[in-house]
Amino acid sequence: SGKAKLSTYLKADNQLYFNIRYNYNEELPVAETVDQAFVHYQKGGLSLYAIREAIGEDQVSAALRRLLSKHGAGKSKAFAKDFLQELYQDASPDQIRFIDEQLKKVITYALKIKILSCKALNKGQYQVQLQLNIGKNELQNGKTKALAINDDFDIALFDAQSKPYYLQKHHFLKNDNQISIIL
Repeated sequence: SGKAKLSTYLKADNQLYFNIRYNYNEELPVAETVDQAFVHYQKGGLSLYAIREAIGEDQVSAALRRLLSKHGAGKSKAFAKDFLQELYQDASPDQIRFIDEQLKKVITYALKIKILSCKALNKGQYQVQLQLNIGKNELQNGKTKALAINDDFDIALFDAQSKPYYLQKHHFLKNDNQISIIL
């Protein structure tokens, strides 16, 4: 799928973002940054991709069309706040929270996955039991603040050729989780 093929690019951008990020004393949110190219390009692209995944391509495209009709050639210049307003227009409260976390805040995650068991079932299927530990933090004024989990994450299992054998979004509400997947 396109999502699986794009994962290599997204992973590389994510690694580049974190490598460059540690050279800066402070990181600004995507919607506020002026002088931090790693936020504009690496994090900005990752954030927009995540927003598209969360609210849908049609909703993002509609927001961009509205933005262009209001701020296209010969009209007033668009700012981040204008784009945010267009994204909010058709968004649910949970989607608005997600958009704000992606563009108006500096959020980082600490993710750990451990395979607890893998049992053979009938007809060549397997049951995989996973333990997931999720940490979510907001950087505010140089300090880290732990946040509650209420987020979707893609869980993927790959075959020997690095092709996704399983790729599905899961919603989590707590830091420590166990899930069972049938393959």
